[in-house]
Amino acid sequence: MQRYQRELVDVELGIYRYDPLIVLKEAKMPSILLEAGSIINRDEEIQMNSLERRDLISASVSSAVVAFCDARAGG
Repeated sequence: MQRYQRELVDVELGIYRYDPLIVLKEAKMPSILLEAGSIINRDEEIQMNSLERRDLISASVSSAVVAFCDARAGG
């Protein structure tokens, strides 16, 4: 990330901490900002334009939310 280095929370997943973003800082409820690809990277831009990729991302996010809520509910 060059000069914009942030605290790396998970090396394997490439998750960085950057709390000052409005969606994270001002939210009145738990929130997350998901970056599913980068249009700066031409290969990722092409992948993001496919229905299959968008379906995979949607299903993965939905599954993660359900797993998180189930774990919080104790079941």
